[in-house]
Amino acid sequence: MSPWRPRRPEAARPFPTPPPGGGVEQQLAAIQRSLTAIQQTLNELTVKAAQIMTAQDDINAAVSAIQALLTQVAATAADLQTAAANIQAEIAALGTPVDTSALDTAVAGVAAVQAQLSAAQQAVDALETPPAG
Repeated sequence: MSPWRPRRPEAARPFPTPPPGGGVEQQLAAIQRSLTAIQQTLNELTVKAAQIMTAQDDINAAVSAIQALLTQVAATAADLQTAAANIQAEIAALGTPVDTSALDTAVAGVAAVQAQLSAAQQAVDALETPPAG
């Protein structure tokens, strides 16, 4: 196996040369056109970079909103589970049988929504971290 060697850099493109018989003015004009094209490309890259940064700010704001919502849903789910347990304990203390299946289903529904929000938050978190490279 041969030792690793860095690739040789490709030859730099020379400035445009004027047609035969052309003067320095033509060569300067060709260089000016090249510089103008480079400046235009830099301007386009600057605009695209600004758009990317704006999109990243929007993603960061969405992540914060989802995290806040998830915290609220988790607190609500915990409150509902506590309330359901308290209601069932009070019903049991009364000695009168009552059907709490609808309440149990509602509390389970909140837990399902919380699981979906957690999955959505993980998906957004994955978008928040830009890929390496």
